[in-house]
Amino acid sequence: MSVSGIDFSKLSLRDALDLAILIEDEAQERYDEFASQMDIHHTPEAAKFFRFMSQNEAKHGSQLSERRKKMFKDEPPTVTRAMLWDVEAPDYDKTRRT
Repeated sequence: MSVSGIDFSKLSLRDALDLAILIEDEAQERYDEFASQMDIHHTPEAAKFFRFMSQNEAKHGSQLSERRKKMFKDEPPTVTRAMLWDVEAPDYDKTRRT
């Protein structure tokens, strides 16, 4: 694994779990931000939906974290949050209202 990205052909199970946990955390944060933006723009139903999605991401992240701890105890992760940008997240500025 390199700092510039992830070599998926060499990803271990522990790394895959760490990556999944980071993706869930990042998605939760984005949904929270979307909910806040919907509050600002007076769209409470949309805000409610994004809060619901945030809660789902938190639940998924927690489940993955529990599984990781059972399997790998306190082994330190080698996947970092900086690597997420190569995986799933769109360009952050593209998620903003224009």
